[in-house]
Amino acid sequence: MRTALNRRQSLITLCAAALGAGSANAAKAAGARRYAVISLLGDQITLVYAAAVTGSNLDRNRHRELPDSTGSLDSAALAATGRAIEQAQRGAQVSLLAVPPSAAHQQGERFVQGNEISLPDGLVNALDQAAATHVVLLTKLRAPAHIPLRDSAVGVGQLQGLGYYVDRNIGIRTVETGNTGDGMLVAYAYVQLTLADAKTGQVLRRQAVRATQVHPVAGKPETSDPWDLLDAPQKAERLRRLLEGQLAREIPTLIS
Repeated sequence: MRTALNRRQSLITLCAAALGAGSANAAKAAGARRYAVISLLGDQITLVYAAAVTGSNLDRNRHRELPDSTGSLDSAALAATGRAIEQAQRGAQVSLLAVPPSAAHQQGERFVQGNEISLPDGLVNALDQAAATHVVLLTKLRAPAHIPLRDSAVGVGQLQGLGYYVDRNIGIRTVETGNTGDGMLVAYAYVQLTLADAKTGQVLRRQAVRATQVHPVAGKPETSDPWDLLDAPQKAERLRRLLEGQLAREIPTLIS
């Protein structure tokens, strides 16, 4: 496996945790895979205010980055991926490689070059220590905003990684209650999943994840700004659950 980004090596520290200690003997069985999971998602969430424009390829949305120095979303992503692997492949051994928030999170796609992954020496050493046969890499996906509603899809500009999309102008009617109102708050998880051979670095499969959860203003006349529909703990919880639920669905297909 080729290594790169060595100048940022000092920014990256590693913590490997083996899951499923009780199945360690099973993992040694012939053909059992040993996965190393790396998440470069959770250094921040991004608040995106939709611009009131249509018919343009330019991203005129207003972005605000909210740093997460605790890495709590990375921890959630690692744990969810580990659980999904163990449930999908009995006897598989999983090591979680925690990368503290750093510049690497903003440059995750540089770790995939052509048909192979290219990692810093520190991560390569961690893979060797874990005796990994496969790598599952989670990086931020940048893609057009695509927010499914009941009978259509909306969205302007680009979304990337984890965050919330705020549209103050869109009119929404909730089918269940018939309430109408302008505005919505949307939790989103835009994630690129990569499975690679840990020894050769060859990319075996990639999957793009674009998950959203809509919270409409309709029926809540006391709320003037969709951002205020949820308090801070609720926002963190909804985003974490969205990410974990999507990984639980996508990881089995990625590693199959």
